[in-house]
Amino acid sequence: MIVVRRVRGYLFLFAGLALFGSTFNLQAAAQQAENDRPGDLQSDAPSKPSPMGSPEDEMMARNAIKLSEQIRKETLNRARDAADIAASLRQHFQSQKALGNSEVKQLERLEKLTRKLRGDLGGEEAPVEIVNYPTNLEEGLKYLEKNTSELREGVEKTPRHVISTALIDCTNKVLDVVRYVRKKISP
Repeated sequence: MIVVRRVRGYLFLFAGLALFGSTFNLQAAAQQAENDRPGDLQSDAPSKPSPMGSPEDEMMARNAIKLSEQIRKETLNRARDAADIAASLRQHFQSQKALGNSEVKQLERLEKLTRKLRGDLGGEEAPVEIVNYPTNLEEGLKYLEKNTSELREGVEKTPRHVISTALIDCTNKVLDVVRYVRKKISP
């Protein structure tokens, strides 16, 4: 009886070890199969980064491009508006020989647009030297019309990734003359 118990005990022990070993082998095989799947990032060898990038990076890049294009359109619109305002101010002065309250507001809007343009172009306020500085209101308005149209053309021709110091200098000159014209208008 004792021999039978021992044999039975060894059988249970052997069966338990076999069962434990087979489950361990099954788990190892499942893990190996999981690691061998194509496209899985858990492989032992270092993986190469995808040339396409992650979808999140692509979306962020697209959004950055859209934002850049939107800013470019706004800058172009500001330059066009500034040129239109300067032209209308000069035409009004030529016909009326004076500027009223609505023209003063347009002059303030021109100053605001030009400041925003300068910021969009990456510039800041700097002292400027203007050759043939306007000596009266008519010359000042003529100067504004000429330089805002040059500014508009320059903004249209300049790519959106370029910072043009000539355009920034032009905005500073326009702002200086706008201030001069405002002083000439106010009593």
